[in-house]
Amino acid sequence: MPPGAGSNIFNPSSSMPLIRPSRDEDIPAITAIYARHVLHGTGTFETEPPATSDMAVRRADVLSKGLPYLVAEQDGKILGFAYGNWFKPRPAYRYSVEDSIYLAPDLQRKGLGRALLAELLARCEAADIRKVMAIIGDSANAGSVGVHLALGFRQVGIVESCGWKFGAWRHGTAARTARLIIQRMHTAPQKNKTLAAWLAFIGGQLGLHRLYLYGWKDLWAWAHPVVAALGWWGVERVRMYGQDDHLAWALIPLLGFTLAGTALTGIYYGLMPPEKWNALHNPAAPEAVAGNTNWLTMGAIVFALLFGTIALMSSIAFSFQRYFEYQVEEAKKISQ
Repeated sequence: MPPGAGSNIFNPSSSMPLIRPSRDEDIPAITAIYARHVLHGTGTFETEPPATSDMAVRRADVLSKGLPYLVAEQDGKILGFAYGNWFKPRPAYRYSVEDSIYLAPDLQRKGLGRALLAELLARCEAADIRKVMAIIGDSANAGSVGVHLALGFRQVGIVESCGWKFGAWRHGTAARTARLIIQRMHTAPQKNKTLAAWLAFIGGQLGLHRLYLYGWKDLWAWAHPVVAALGWWGVERVRMYGQDDHLAWALIPLLGFTLAGTALTGIYYGLMPPEKWNALHNPAAPEAVAGNTNWLTMGAIVFALLFGTIALMSSIAFSFQRYFEYQVEEAKKISQ
């Protein structure tokens, strides 16, 4: 048994271990855990334990792709690790990953593997991964198979007699080992083009369309209500001080430009081809129906066109009318 591989004993009566992103100093413990699986198990089809430096390179490759590499820690000891990596090395597979989970000895069937897998799936989802697959090297490994099935995976096939380890072919007859492939589909929340168009039309001055598409950290989303508020302040000044208030002449067009601009944005969203919409806002689902155009989309386009034109022309007409009237009044005063 590799040094340290049997010293990480999980106490199920205590609280669940901390599951966190791995660190460089975890590599020796990760290497020791994995070495035992290589030497004594069929969960991996490697036959020679990799060196610590090799495990460090593999971890760096996972992290370089923005994918999670986690460890379970209790009382300063690493009890297991889990990570996801591209199913195949070609870039087109970047939204499909294969998970890997390895535990220290005697920790199966205590809930640790499920906790690691659940956290790994959550972090894969945050990384916009669309599909997670498990390639389990031993179909008789009921614990690993059961954990995956319990978390939403489904079995999609068995590759029989595909690995030679411990002096025997690993195949899929009866309870013997095989290469079991199971997968879990992740449907990320899709950005709906029609909804975005209506949000731009109805709530554009509040930045609702950008909050929907880009989240609350989008600075342009927060700029919309600020500019609109200045425009409404101009409207209020007209009510309080009359139409001769010069500041109102400058402020009211801000409201008009905001309303017209967001209406134009709604039109732009509605007219965007589905493939372009999904490429921008649903990259993990290039054929998502959320990017399609329907009669509701067309309704948003029509109303946005009408309302945007009225808002823009009205605000410009008011300001320019008051400006020229003011010039005429000043000219009359001078002529007198």
